[in-house]
Amino acid sequence: MPRIVEIGDIVRQGRTEPILCRADDGCEYVVKGRYAGNKAIISEWVANRLGATLGIPIPPFCLLDVPSEFFGFGAMDEKLSRLGRGPVFGSRLVPNVVELRHTDIESIDLALRARVLAYDLWIANSDRVFVNGVGNPNLLWDEREQKLVVIDHNLAFEPEIMGDFLGEHAFRGAASIWSDAFKSAVAAEFRAALSDLQGIWNELPEEWLEVDCGITFPSVEALLWKFDRDPASFWNLTQ
Repeated sequence: MPRIVEIGDIVRQGRTEPILCRADDGCEYVVKGRYAGNKAIISEWVANRLGATLGIPIPPFCLLDVPSEFFGFGAMDEKLSRLGRGPVFGSRLVPNVVELRHTDIESIDLALRARVLAYDLWIANSDRVFVNGVGNPNLLWDEREQKLVVIDHNLAFEPEIMGDFLGEHAFRGAASIWSDAFKSAVAAEFRAALSDLQGIWNELPEEWLEVDCGITFPSVEALLWKFDRDPASFWNLTQ
């Protein structure tokens, strides 16, 4: 597990307010720890692992260790209290990106947009609202490479807040190609990804699971199998 060697600025955007850090692997990360809450970082790990399996363009991510020797330096107390001790979640900082703009959407392959939309529906992630260029899409655009970057899954696995998912998601228009063949192909990919769900859950640090934070393996497993158990209500986003 890479260790954090340098603690940078707090990102004062979004409710988790992550911290920019450098690790001993030479990479910079956007890091979420104690301040984000255990539910958020558990959701990040599981959602990112599943998304990576599906080929969703997610930045490299890993568990990072906050060394105990950092504690005791008064100048860093606020940042360290936000990180907490031990393992934290780190998403690799991606250079040369901007937050997705309305004008960027048509530059993204329609099939990829449809897959990201289906992925967010699967993991019950409502946090990609973007209507008429307004909202918080949690999507980045790499202008140099002309590539999409998908970030932030701390609100995944919360079906009760899905709201008008198919009316507010940044890629809602891509549902137009959710044909029966598309749904069948995506369902097969979901099943393959779920074959190692227990293994993904077992990767979570014990420290993150010590306190009941509203997310459990049975609840995540039940949610993720809804597409197979009740496909009609899954694809139409009904209870």
